[in-house]
Amino acid sequence: MACPAASWNKAILAVFIHQAGQKRLVWWCLDRDEGIARHSRFRSQIKEDTAMPPFDPKFGFKNPNPNQPTKEYLDELQEFVRLHNFIEKVIGPWATQARISQIIAEDYDEYDRMESTLRNNLRTATAKTFTPRSPGQSQIGGTAYSYLGPAFKPLANPKDGYVEKYINRNITEQELVNGEAVVRMYTAVFMEAIGSNQFKDVYQEPATKKIIIQDSGGVLWVGGGQPLRALKWMEKYKYSVDPNTKKAARPIIRSFQLPANIYQQISAAAEPEDNGPANKDSSINVDVHAASDQWGVRGPSLAMMKEKAIPGSLISYADDLSFISPAYGGQVTYADVLRNRLGVPVDMTRDVEVFLTRPRDGVNAEFQDRHSFEGIADKLMCIYGVWTGNEQFLSESWRKTPGPARLDRMRRVLKDHGVIVDEGVWKKVTSAGNPSRLAQSGMEMLRRYNRPIT
Repeated sequence: MACPAASWNKAILAVFIHQAGQKRLVWWCLDRDEGIARHSRFRSQIKEDTAMPPFDPKFGFKNPNPNQPTKEYLDELQEFVRLHNFIEKVIGPWATQARISQIIAEDYDEYDRMESTLRNNLRTATAKTFTPRSPGQSQIGGTAYSYLGPAFKPLANPKDGYVEKYINRNITEQELVNGEAVVRMYTAVFMEAIGSNQFKDVYQEPATKKIIIQDSGGVLWVGGGQPLRALKWMEKYKYSVDPNTKKAARPIIRSFQLPANIYQQISAAAEPEDNGPANKDSSINVDVHAASDQWGVRGPSLAMMKEKAIPGSLISYADDLSFISPAYGGQVTYADVLRNRLGVPVDMTRDVEVFLTRPRDGVNAEFQDRHSFEGIADKLMCIYGVWTGNEQFLSESWRKTPGPARLDRMRRVLKDHGVIVDEGVWKKVTSAGNPSRLAQSGMEMLRRYNRPIT
């Protein structure tokens, strides 16, 4: 059954670019040792070098001293390279995230509008089989693990011309534990709530290592085999307060393992979200335009999940580890571990506004409307395309814009994201045939003179 793979392949293709005659995977595996370009600007202390090599005349900035660059020259060059790194390591990756979000939403709509002849092939969820390769490694593919593809289920109360709805399942990551395939579950929690019914939480008993699943109102909102949606919820919680206590959120992502055959049973039993009121003991498929395999687990499926969660498998992720009680958190680590896996930038979550809208008064950010992702992706990818000189990233309107006007347009969009490029540096941008290539030469110059590259 090719349908699940099609969605996955389109998402993977979203992060490939064609540049200099070669296909390269970019943004997904960034070299974070050089650091992420930050929103704030700063000047670094100059480290003098008494044995400086001669100035390389091929670099495009004017320099009053033909043999040795001045401090002012290196200062401007440093600002120019910072701008380059911001576009490469913030704008580029966020453009990718916006495009992936667009593809996920559009794929669901395509399935939901599928012709009846094709729908017949998806009315029974078909198992595909894979083998995890080794313990502790997540993977997609193999022969020992069966996963369910998408399927249509009838609506209890047909509406808007629909008599059935598509259950959004896809290929899930799996791991190998004691020779058995398992699926790792992910849920974002507002704050730690061990032993309380105020919020949902998942924690691990210190002595027995048993996973305790603390639902909220008889339901656990959880995703199977992929952490991206949980990361988005964690970002949203950062701008939320408890309406009753007025306390700010202390968000955590909890992740635990579930035997793959148990996950398959829970997934197979799930109903469309519209059937939730009519089938109160059935799990429901939620956030269907945002990600596959997102569930509100209820009734017998929730009881089975609580019983079968694999002891000792809990991982707790947070940006501030003080939010987690070490005794109950299992393996405690930073959420950047997940961001690095997914190619999600650490910086500018709020200002680039891919996952969330801009918060009002610092709180109450909302998820971006699914129809906005295409415009956001186009805008950010156009910045990247103009900077690198690669027209494949440009939308039709940007392609029709003359070269100098493209740069002015890019500068305005950068300003919308809080990035103010001073006039001196901007003159270097507009004088460069290819700003990205010029910045690469600039990095070599900064390294030569012991200037930090950030």
